[in-house]
Amino acid sequence: MTIQLSEIAKKKKIKYFLISYVDFFGVLRSKLVPAQSIKEMQKDGAGFAGFSTYLDMSPSDPDMAAIPDPRSLIQLPWQPDVGWLAGDLWMDGKPVASSPRVMLRNQIDRLAKKNMYLKNREIEDPEQLGKGWDTPDINWYPGHMLKATKELAKQLKRIDVVLEMRDARIPVSSANHDFEKLLLQKKRILLFNKTNLADEDTTRKWKAYFKKKDTPSLFVDALNKQNLQEILPLSRKLMQEKWSNFRKRGIRPPSLKLLITGIPNVGKSSLINRLSRRKAAETGPTPGVTKHQDWIKLGKDVELLDTPGILWPKIENREAGLRLTITGAIKDSIVGTSLLSDYLLGILMLKAPERLLQNYQLTEENLELLPADLLEKIAEKRGCLKGGGAIDHPRAESLVLRDFRAGKLGRLSFDLPETEE
Repeated sequence: MTIQLSEIAKKKKIKYFLISYVDFFGVLRSKLVPAQSIKEMQKDGAGFAGFSTYLDMSPSDPDMAAIPDPRSLIQLPWQPDVGWLAGDLWMDGKPVASSPRVMLRNQIDRLAKKNMYLKNREIEDPEQLGKGWDTPDINWYPGHMLKATKELAKQLKRIDVVLEMRDARIPVSSANHDFEKLLLQKKRILLFNKTNLADEDTTRKWKAYFKKKDTPSLFVDALNKQNLQEILPLSRKLMQEKWSNFRKRGIRPPSLKLLITGIPNVGKSSLINRLSRRKAAETGPTPGVTKHQDWIKLGKDVELLDTPGILWPKIENREAGLRLTITGAIKDSIVGTSLLSDYLLGILMLKAPERLLQNYQLTEENLELLPADLLEKIAEKRGCLKGGGAIDHPRAESLVLRDFRAGKLGRLSFDLPETEE
């Protein structure tokens, strides 16, 4: 069965293909082509000048054609509209003998003659294409989260307004969709925290997006007390109609009862401490600090129910799982720092390469490397080495993640509004 990349592109919403090959020195050479041209490229290949790369060629040699291998397709996790493809090099109607991919294939053929084989993963099913990135299932749902979800449902009858807190860098990925049914009949304000770490231009687009949808929302920074003063007035505004009906019947409105909920480590406790002007809730850099529900007084007529950070039982969108972990909602050990740093560096190379250059004293040439190879350059620059000069990968991975979370790599947003996707 011939796999048609043009059909795969439509199905997986791929806009561009990165057709690549490797030279003698392991340097990845690529050409970005629009999805509209992939049918032609799959037949005739993407043109490359062989002499400009290290493949033992002279200026008199004709151009090469890299014919993409559909079975190698990987949809980039950090840029899902781009599909990476390994290319088979051809020249004058013949495979390029000096191509590492051709050499590997020749070695495999030699092994086959000796009844030996190279263990690899051949993909024939089009449904599996693009899943080559080894992303594990990301699920973290400790017992206290299940208990908290059940208790939250019981408390909702007493609540006037729900404050659902999300991360401003991942407004969609940090949305707990299990809340939708629970909170369907409740007045709700979306609070997007950590705006100090989110890209300012992207945040402006998100503000416009939610304003257009007429969704009560505030973009806040609990750490630096930005826009926190708007939370209680907006909550009271949502209750005006109900309270007005109380007054018409001669009933004094009761105290305003709020509930704050959201994913772990999104900043709920920090917000509560700012609103209450005291240390009413424990805070910490790792998810899962708050494990119980507590009522907290925010004044004479306002009470707030604090709840533990709650995820959902199964995170089906793996990229959302990576984003949740990188921003601190899921423990690193669930995913692994290797995959997390790989994903983060890939995004930074695409969206903000200048920050990598500046923060780690890298060169433009370094940015042509794969994320895993770039990490090794960073390790060398920062001294993340073992005895004998070997790369200490876990230390380097943790360094990059720590720098990002501390804001040393600048503001970065992962989720984009629908019109920007």
